[in-house]
Amino acid sequence: SHIIFKCMLQILLFNCMPVRDPKLLLPVLVNTFAEY
Repeated sequence: SHIIFKCMLQILLFNCMPVRDPKLLLPVLVNTFAEY
């Protein structure tokens, strides 16, 4: 469940950003899943 929490947190932070740039979010998600 830790991985899901981590992803949700990243998505929430992404949604709070004034400029939503998918190029910023994608590497974070890839890195998060690559750890497992």
